Amino acid sequence: MPSTDIVLRLADDPSVPQLFKFKRGSYGEKNNINFFIQNSDGSDYDITSLTLKMVLFEIYRKIPIFEKTLDIVDSVKGTAKYEPKIGELDLIREYYLRVSLEDSTNKEWTELASLQVR
Repeated sequence: MPSTDIVLRLADDPSVPQLFKFKRGSYGEKNNINFFIQNSDGSDYDITSLTLKMVLFEIYRKIPIFEKTLDIVDSVKGTAKYEPKIGELDLIREYYLRVSLEDSTNKEWTELASLQVR
């Protein structure tokens, strides 16, 4: 399965989540989940000096159940990636997904997305 591309905007109050699909058992570089972080107006968000974390939430109770630090691809253009490892994302289920953008004093969140692992 090819890479999954996810475009997320910064948002204090997430709207209706976008739906993304990921094939269960897809691992390695060819199956990256690529993130494109944007300002609320759709422009690239500069993620220089930030740590980005992909957080998956249990869909009904909205509690975090999985968190991974993303690899920065191009900090000025706001692009990052997550390369799934064996044993990760291998349960068939739906998650809520958000990306946290953190530095030593602040933490911001992207809008909510829905990630289906099938």
